[in-house]
Amino acid sequence: MYDIVIKGGIITDGTGGEPFVSDVAVKDGRIVSVSRSIDGKALNAIAAEGLHVTPGFIDFHCHSEVYGLKDPYMKHRIGQGITTDLCGNCGIGLFPANEYKDWLYPLNNDVLGHYDSYTWSDFASYRKLLEGRMGINQAYLVSHAPLRVAVLGPECGRAADENEIKAMCALLETALDQGCKGLSSGLYYSPCSSARRDELLALLKTVASRDKLFCVHHRIEGPGIIGSIREVLELALETGVRLEISHLKIIGKKYGYLLDDIFALIDEYIGKGVRVKFDQYPYHYGSTSLFSLLPAHVLALSRREQERVLKDEAKRRLIKDEMLHPDGWESLYPVVGPDDISILALDHTKAYDGMSLSEVGRMLGKDPLDAMLDLLSDEDGAAVMIDITESEDTLRRILAHPLMCFGTDSLYSTPDPHPRSFSASIHLLEDYVLRDNVISFPEAIRKMTHECASRLGLDDLGLIKEGCRADICLLDLKNLHADVKRNRGLEYVIVNGSVAYEKGVYKDTLTGEIK
Repeated sequence: MYDIVIKGGIITDGTGGEPFVSDVAVKDGRIVSVSRSIDGKALNAIAAEGLHVTPGFIDFHCHSEVYGLKDPYMKHRIGQGITTDLCGNCGIGLFPANEYKDWLYPLNNDVLGHYDSYTWSDFASYRKLLEGRMGINQAYLVSHAPLRVAVLGPECGRAADENEIKAMCALLETALDQGCKGLSSGLYYSPCSSARRDELLALLKTVASRDKLFCVHHRIEGPGIIGSIREVLELALETGVRLEISHLKIIGKKYGYLLDDIFALIDEYIGKGVRVKFDQYPYHYGSTSLFSLLPAHVLALSRREQERVLKDEAKRRLIKDEMLHPDGWESLYPVVGPDDISILALDHTKAYDGMSLSEVGRMLGKDPLDAMLDLLSDEDGAAVMIDITESEDTLRRILAHPLMCFGTDSLYSTPDPHPRSFSASIHLLEDYVLRDNVISFPEAIRKMTHECASRLGLDDLGLIKEGCRADICLLDLKNLHADVKRNRGLEYVIVNGSVAYEKGVYKDTLTGEIK
């Protein structure tokens, strides 16, 4: 007897091939038959006539690890058809966590969210904590910031010496051997931004020796983006590491003309033998820490020290001048502009939620930059922003590129996060696939499933195929609609052979695994 038989669905199998009508049988967590007619008995028979049956979606770039610790059922993931997450992105992560772990909390709070105590020490002890309490599957990258914190402690914002680099490589080796899929860095963010080339080369050679991934939020996504991407391509060329450029975008709508040069640069390095791909989320506006707008040397300070320098009139003048006239680093404030940077959430007050920095400045009777620095000087907790990063045309061209795969960049550090945290997959399919035909439906499903799985070496995920894990979505394309409260048209979600979601009802299953 089968556990589940899906009858008469329209199969889009994850390969990019044309849909076809078939039944699908599931037993013991795996797809055991894909056939035009399956007659065996099943504990659960799902009538799928008119519904599209796809592999469960794989999110190649998200920040859901603390959310999963707080809500193991992970309803905001299942509710958009996501059955596997890749965590540890942008160099922001939870392990290793040693005697310096108190320095990790402020680095993680804005993006990952607050968690009371890091009781684990390494990936092995962390994954043991998750056993039996996961609503979806998760794969993990080793994050660069925790490596620097574990070795450098309170001095994590400085360059590392040779012995410290060796210590980071040893921790990286351990995590890779324990099952992590690669290394991530956020060279835009402190403390990763302090890493010199010798540190990066040593870490990437360690990753390349195991043929793992290097996923990177590179240093500059605005007008200096060409040089920034060339930096990581050169690192990949020298080390042979497989390179994933995280959420490829061009910050600043007026700089969209650089996209042709970016694609040409990537093609140039592919011609040199570099293995490079990228991911992207389907929104032209992003979300991250408001503190990330500050210069790196300010970010390297403790929150108490940041408060002191931001309230010091002379030091503030210097910080403002750095932000308005950056030299050797990317300052997003002048690139995006105060009209297009908005407060999503501040822990210490809700008075400015949803307001642009220009609106906050007008309310306080101050220059928008001074108003922002006032808010940050009073903030001991999380401060999260939304910023309009690029034009719709730039986004569409990136989504359509053959090297792109799907990610959400979901954050759950605030009560009301960016809508990508709730409905990115449905939004992509509804607007950019079904409405605007930026990508065909079969190709979009491939980019959201098998392509992601193949980059991670997960051969039994991302396909509707006999022998593969039974992570499956059933979609009613005629009624598909993204909504942060409840996405419509998502009829069923199956995780490792168990129905986790059925017609708007969560089943509170915990069948997810570490991949």
